[in-house]
Amino acid sequence: GSIDNYRLYEYYDNGELKQSEGYYGSGIDKPDYISKYNEAGMRVEYTGYEYNSDDSLKYYYKRNYDDTEQEIKYTKYNADGSIDNYRLYEYYDNGNWKQVASYYGSGTDRPDYIEKYNENGRTKERIGYVYNSDGSLKLYNVGIYNNQGNPIKNTLYDINDSIISYTLREYYDNGKIKQEEEYYGSGTDRPHYITKYKEEGKREEETKYYYETTNYNDEGYTIKYTKYNADGSIEYYILYEYDTDGNRTGTKYDGNGNLID
Repeated sequence: GSIDNYRLYEYYDNGELKQSEGYYGSGIDKPDYISKYNEAGMRVEYTGYEYNSDDSLKYYYKRNYDDTEQEIKYTKYNADGSIDNYRLYEYYDNGNWKQVASYYGSGTDRPDYIEKYNENGRTKERIGYVYNSDGSLKLYNVGIYNNQGNPIKNTLYDINDSIISYTLREYYDNGKIKQEEEYYGSGTDRPHYITKYKEEGKREEETKYYYETTNYNDEGYTIKYTKYNADGSIEYYILYEYDTDGNRTGTKYDGNGNLID
């Protein structure tokens, strides 16, 4: 019958496996994988291949390992052999990731993201990069996380390292978000919004500048909307009620509490 696939094996003089290769069909024009090992029997490199529906090569990737078989580099290649992207890995002594850095292309001039971890394996910082269609840097953001891996600050920068905006988050002891604040620029004098949450995770209040506040009931429905003037005084507010079918009606009042028709 016809050959579906086959494997080849090579060995060191000490009997340890040196290389194994897998192929589809009867030839070597459609490899499945090539795996290389050191004389101690530890894998040092693995190359895998992916194909299109017409059996043409789609892309292939290579994984490199250290002496303990921890992956230290992943490289994805296009069908023509050019590098699409690659990732570098660093580890703590306990085996958890210390840092993962991802890059576009073959150099380090176009990072995708750089993520740092604590020894428990939780993210503590992540830098992500966004590019224009011509490949030039558009902006980047830096995320800071607490010991539980929850984001507590995210800062957006322009190409000149100036802060565009940043977001602060607070959490309850149960891990649910308690409050989220966003500001324009590097200070707190230009707030964008402040959202407060109940301990079960539902929104309690949302304030947008300049200037509006939305209040919610326990079911998450809007019960009050307030619009403010630039000086902080109330321009108007709307109180909402719901019937048994969930239909909403609103009553509008001016800043002095007078009904507005």
